[in-house]
Formats: sequence, C-alpha cells, structure tokens
Amino acid sequence: MMAGMIKFRYALDQDGRLVDVFTLDRSQLDPNFKFYSLDCHQSLIPHLGSTRIKHFKHKAGTKNGSSRETYLHALGKLVFRKIYEACIADKMPFYLDYSILTICDKFKLQFGKECILSQEVHKFDLVNYFDEIVEEKNDGQFRPDLMIVNRKSNQKIYIEIAVTHDSSCAKLESGVRIIEFKIRHEDDIEQIKKSVCGINNTHATLYNFVQKKIRGIQCGDNCTLYQFYYFYVQLDGQCKFWERVCEADLKKLRNANPDVILTQNWRMIPLHNHGALNFSFSNTGMFKYFVAKAIYDGVAAKDCFICSNHATLITPYRDDSFQPKIYCSKLSLTVHCTYAHKCEFFSIDERLVQSYLSLGDLLDSK
Repeated sequence: MMAGMIKFRYALDQDGRLVDVFTLDRSQLDPNFKFYSLDCHQSLIPHLGSTRIKHFKHKAGTKNGSSRETYLHALGKLVFRKIYEACIADKMPFYLDYSILTICDKFKLQFGKECILSQEVHKFDLVNYFDEIVEEKNDGQFRPDLMIVNRKSNQKIYIEIAVTHDSSCAKLESGVRIIEFKIRHEDDIEQIKKSVCGINNTHATLYNFVQKKIRGIQCGDNCTLYQFYYFYVQLDGQCKFWERVCEADLKKLRNANPDVILTQNWRMIPLHNHGALNFSFSNTGMFKYFVAKAIYDGVAAKDCFICSNHATLITPYRDDSFQPKIYCSKLSLTVHCTYAHKCEFFSIDERLVQSYLSLGDLLDSK
C-alpha cells in the first residue's frame, strides 16, 4: 500500500513505547525522535499542526505493509499485553466480570419450567490466578493472539482481538475459554484500558465459560414471576379451568379423582405481561383456547363455547371453577358454559374451534 493513505493515532517510539499522538506537543518534541508503525514497523511522521487533527502518517511516496485491519489488530494486542504485564508487575487487578444466576426450580417437576429470579455480577481477578501472558504462541492446533496462563496448573484463556474476523468455529468449539475483544476503531481500546472484561464490557465476548447458577426453591406459595392457569376435561366432557399460583392447590387439582380426568393442560403467563392481557382475554380467552385445544387433540370435550347454538357471553366472571354464563339460542336460556356436557342439543362448531385455536398464537406473543 502506498504511504500517506492511512492516518494513525498510535505509534511506537524509538524506545518501543506506545505513543498517543494527542499527547505530543510540537514545541517540545525533538525533531530527530523516531516513531514507527505498529504493524509494518516502518517510520512514521507525526503531524501536529493546529488546523488538522493530530495524527501519524507514513512518509509520502514510500511503500508499506500497513492496513487499517492489521494496525487495529496489532494495537489491540499491544495494549492488552502491556496493561496485563503492568498489572502482573504492580500486583494490580485485571477483572473478569461474570454473572451468577439465582434460579427457582420449584415448578420444574410439575411444568418443566425454571424461573431466573436475579443475575448478580461478581468480579474475578485474572492476574491473581493467571500469572503469565504470551503472544502468538502455538497451543496445539491453535495460535491465539494472546494467551494468559497459570504456570502451575497450565490453565489458560485465549485473548483474541477481532477486527474484521471473529474467532474461528474450530477455536470456539474447542472448549478453550476465550475472551474476544471487538476492535473496530481506535477508540475501542479504551475498553481494554479499563482493566475489566466480561458481561459489562460491550466490546468483550466470553466463550466457553461455565455459567454459574444457584438452583433451589426460592419462592413461597406464590410464584413471583408467573401466573399459572390449569385446565382439565372430565370423563363426562366437562371442562374445568383454574387460575392458581399456589403449589398446594395445583397438587390438589392434579391428584383429585385422577380416574375421572380425560386430559389436562396448563399455561404460564409472565406476571409483567399479565397486565397487558385484558380481563376477558386472560381468563375467558384462555379457557376458550384450552377447550379448542382439547378438541383438536381428539378429546371429547363438551362446552357451550364451542357449540353451534352458543350465542352471547353474558357474564365473563370467574370463580373457583371458572364457569362464565352464556345465552343459548337453542334453549333460549342463560346457562353456565359447562351445561353442554348434559345438553342433548350440543353440537361442535368447527369454525369456533379454529378461531379459538388461534388464541394460542396470541398468548405466545405476550
């Protein structure tokens, strides 16, 4: 590449130190002092005028091997290595931020669901355990940009600088822990200078680190995150619907008279979304979906909501057994929706079944 095309903020001085051009003052700079490119190691000239932004540049007309990618890659490696070496020498920390999840598994056996209650950020001092850093050293089939190592246990972490190319799939699938810094611009190295990497560093991604989790029953009778809805069909076709968050009530329902239950189903709605579901949808709509799903699954459910004689929902109230009243056009009466199991005029309306099944998609979007 012809010189003069790329402007650099950083360079190496003649003593091998990394120099930020913004720290230089033309009135105090020795004109014979030398600066060199980070990637091609050729001579750079500092441009310290007052009209243009300060920068380093190759001498016009000379050829060099610099590119924006190789320069940023070399800059990222050098900055991390210098800072980490200084932390080792001065016994200063270089922190890895990691999270510990607190998980409630109270309903895992019943519903296969675990709830993440909290995520706490903790710090681990890398320097306190990984006491050596090496650059571009072969490690089996891989050659990481940098590698921090515990010399006693040989435990290691790869440090990768990603400019335009992220770490290879083979490297990611190797199981070796990797901290990858994304350096797209010179300013991105400021994230490395903070001597912190991990979940709070937007430019650092962790791979193959084990997520720490604390599992156990964290809630009392009431789940703090989810509202539970429970539905079952009896042998006579009656459909029952309960809204409960208490585990004792759920166990009682599931264990009571199991010989008369044809099928059962349940649904969990996050409480933070529960307010977005209006009253009639979160209960009556949920019930309609469960009834239609039972029919779709081949269960002989009987309910006025799926009957062709169903006319109007009169009272969408809920009680312990959730039996809203509807008006039946055939009987010219207001009845509980469960009346269908003993009604001689009960007839399934497939159009209603299909329309209620679509409510499941709406539930999933909440």
